[in-house]
Amino acid sequence: MSPVTLAIEIVLALMLGACLYYFWRLDKKLAALRSGQDGALRAAAELAQATAQAEAAVRALRSTAQDAGRDLQARINDARSTADRLGLGAGRLRSSADVGAAHSFIPRQKLTTPELRQHSGQRARRGEVVRSVEDE
Repeated sequence: MSPVTLAIEIVLALMLGACLYYFWRLDKKLAALRSGQDGALRAAAELAQATAQAEAAVRALRSTAQDAGRDLQARINDARSTADRLGLGAGRLRSSADVGAAHSFIPRQKLTTPELRQHSGQRARRGEVVRSVEDE
């Protein structure tokens, strides 16, 4: 072998060794990437399972809310029928305080501030709810 051929073969052997080293590092990175994808696939499967469970919970909650709404409406209807039987229906007087308030009804009108204070004071002494100037 000539010295030039020997030098070329040594250089080629060193280059082959460098290639083997870089291929080994590439294989490690690809393995890590593959295992990371397995983790991503596992996370995606868990997410799909959690989504399915959440959808089932929402369906159950909706069903429960509808049942509760039906029960509440039935109770409201029973209460209305009981109130009607007792004479407490809408438009009827409910107590003696309402009778007194009905006879002392003052039509709504724009009052000046001193008149409003006097009128509000009279209503407060009778136990009525007094609204502020902004409400009038």
